[in-house]
Amino acid sequence: LFWRLCAMGHFGLLPLLFRPVELPFKVVSYILYMAFVTYSLDITLNGMDKFGLGIVAMVSIFMEVLHPLLFQPLGLFEFLPLMMTSIVCAIGLIGCWIQCGILMV
Repeated sequence: LFWRLCAMGHFGLLPLLFRPVELPFKVVSYILYMAFVTYSLDITLNGMDKFGLGIVAMVSIFMEVLHPLLFQPLGLFEFLPLMMTSIVCAIGLIGCWIQCGILMV
């Protein structure tokens, strides 16, 4: 549960680093932090965690590679990457909230 909260919560903060110069720092810091949390807590990722990580990776690739190449030169869908990030993080955090409620009952 903590790992999922970290993954979604920190991914939601990544659009705050929006300049192209900050991209390597953003990606490396996110990967290193998640690897540190996984290693230090000795977590084995289940299927749902891997699925969530795959969704985060796809949204990140769209945000940093596909959107600037396809839509940004035309001036279309300027806020689509932010909206996708917000929706993915909101769904992930609501899922964690529901799982926490189930565990407490």
